[in-house]
Amino acid sequence: MRFSRSLYVVAAHAEGESGKVVVGGLPPIPGESGFVVGRPWEPEG
Repeated sequence: MRFSRSLYVVAAHAEGESGKVVVGGLPPIPGESGFVVGRPWEPEG
């Protein structure tokens, strides 16, 4: 099976907690700065 899109994820482990970080494969997220782009779920204001 072939996929037309790929999601690039890095698995990380720090202080007993594990997690995955998406490092590529997503479309650009709108925002003026990295702070704004990193919090798209929070309301403005």
